[in-house]
Amino acid sequence: MAESYISLRGGSRTKSEPAEAAQPVSDIPPWIRSVYSSKRILALHQEILDFAEYMKPTAAETAMRTELVDRIRSTVLELWPKAKVEVFGSVRTGMFLPTSDIDIVVIGKWASLPLRTLAKKLEDLNIPKNMKLIESARVPIIKFTDSRSNVDVDISFNAENGPTDSTHVQEYIIAMPAIVPLVLIVKQMLAQRMLNEVFTGGLGSYAIFLTVLSFLQLHPQRGTNLGVLLLEYLELYGKNFNYVNVGISVRDGGSYFSKVDREWDVEGRPHLLSIENPNSPTDDVSRNSFAILQVKQVFEHAYHTLVPLFALRGGPVRPPKTQLGLILCVRPEVVEYRAWVEQNWGGKAGPDESKSEARGAEDHSRKRTR
Repeated sequence: MAESYISLRGGSRTKSEPAEAAQPVSDIPPWIRSVYSSKRILALHQEILDFAEYMKPTAAETAMRTELVDRIRSTVLELWPKAKVEVFGSVRTGMFLPTSDIDIVVIGKWASLPLRTLAKKLEDLNIPKNMKLIESARVPIIKFTDSRSNVDVDISFNAENGPTDSTHVQEYIIAMPAIVPLVLIVKQMLAQRMLNEVFTGGLGSYAIFLTVLSFLQLHPQRGTNLGVLLLEYLELYGKNFNYVNVGISVRDGGSYFSKVDREWDVEGRPHLLSIENPNSPTDDVSRNSFAILQVKQVFEHAYHTLVPLFALRGGPVRPPKTQLGLILCVRPEVVEYRAWVEQNWGGKAGPDESKSEARGAEDHSRKRTR
């Protein structure tokens, strides 16, 4: 099939290199809901809307995450009754993918951060699997996969900027409706290439949001066509943005600043993306995204994949001639995982524990393939 919706894996391919062999199981991406306009840029806009609607969290997916947070909150309060447990990040803002993790912060008073105490208690209750304690990070965290839902969880302590950041994100979402579909597309593009985790050098959810917000603030928009906005976003960060000299600020309507003037240029890594945290201006949100050149190449390849389509003539853009599907995919394993979540949390308390443990490792590895 000439226009497979299974896109490239890995961001290092240049625009002139051939596409990796695809392994499609269907000619129609799962988000396709209608026949689109014969005008391709309008068709791309319509497909983006369908994609955003398809990726929107279902009631079952929200219930599953709520139940998991409640279990963790109960565990924390059993240890420290006066502690506070708050969710932040994409789950708090509603811009999470079906396979997104949950970011949780525990707020309290301790002489030293009690990562090991909480980790042991969670293990005693058989909540986690694949647990890691990252104690040397600037913000130490407990990382694990929930054995019941197969959702990944990051728990930090006393990092109160996370919930504050999430509140401001929600305010921008209301003011700029284009943010959500663009963020979901970028997140999915990077997630399927394993470039969405700061821990592994990718671009995290908050940094992705800030790049989209900055783009919308500073670049003239010819109408509200999401297809046009997506192409211009990809062109900016894939081809035109000056990563070496310029940093991003979204305060006061948005601006760029000199990395040298702020001493944010990193010796040996001049290409790193610098994004000011609007709630803590001395904090560079993306300073640990060391794989940013791969991210840039993903954007550039996507731009050069989509742009030629608009020089083509022809009739209506009908499935399987998807445009968005040329640069991203939702793999069958993720579709199956969502169905499993719907079956077990759609109005129920959760999965049968005897079945959950048996299939847990399998489901986790499948959903993480994106």
